[in-house]
Amino acid sequence: MLRGSPVPRPHQNYLYPTMPHQPHQIELSKEARIQTALQAIKQDATLPLRRVAAIYNVPRETLRRRRAGQPAQADRRPTTMSLHKTEEGVIVQHILDLVERGFPPRLADVADMANSLRAERNLAQVGPRWPSTFVKRQLEL
Repeated sequence: MLRGSPVPRPHQNYLYPTMPHQPHQIELSKEARIQTALQAIKQDATLPLRRVAAIYNVPRETLRRRRAGQPAQADRRPTTMSLHKTEEGVIVQHILDLVERGFPPRLADVADMANSLRAERNLAQVGPRWPSTFVKRQLEL
């Protein structure tokens, strides 16, 4: 045995480590702590932001951005999305109408629909795999 290494005790289970002691307090999610901290700032505007962040165990920068009105990252639209939700909804509805009439569009037709909407906003065309990922992403299709 190496010098300074712990000596195994018969009551210790080295194969199956025990779970660490769980506090009886219910752990709030990070988002819930941020919302609670923002409510505390609204109630008492004299509280320093640094202190509120420490009390509620949230990042100070996150608290500052949220107080300034920036939404949570989960609530923002990804910047990689080619179309807005309304535009995607229009394409989905058009595809469903074509299918109902008996003319299901090909993936190239879906790309043409998206490209025509993007052309109105002077944006580049969608990529070659966009139509197939779009169809997979839409639950209605």
